[in-house]
Amino acid sequence: MHKEKKKHEVKLKQITFTDGKNVLVDYLKKEYYKPGPSDDDYPYRVFFFIFFDSRLKNKEDRGCVLPLNQYTESKKKRVKQYITGLQKTKNRWKKKSSQKWYEYSFSFVTDEYN
Repeated sequence: MHKEKKKHEVKLKQITFTDGKNVLVDYLKKEYYKPGPSDDDYPYRVFFFIFFDSRLKNKEDRGCVLPLNQYTESKKKRVKQYITGLQKTKNRWKKKSSQKWYEYSFSFVTDEYN
């Protein structure tokens, strides 16, 4: 079965988190990461991409750590926890223009675990 690819035109920087990126990052770090003993114990950069529809409904979330060969199971678990937090940010976004699709991307360095 061949999956047809869809293209969406998106004008960038047309959506923001209501209280700013720093508040979003603090929210994710404090509320959606619960460290475990097997977690990586050093900080690393995590990249996120969020895709919204015209009503600012979160349609898709992606997160990754680069380089991909260092994307360990522990890091995948942590990114998944952050994505859970992103999915719970409904009504905390504002748009600067009217369009059919919106994209928001950001990155941050995780805290050291100890």
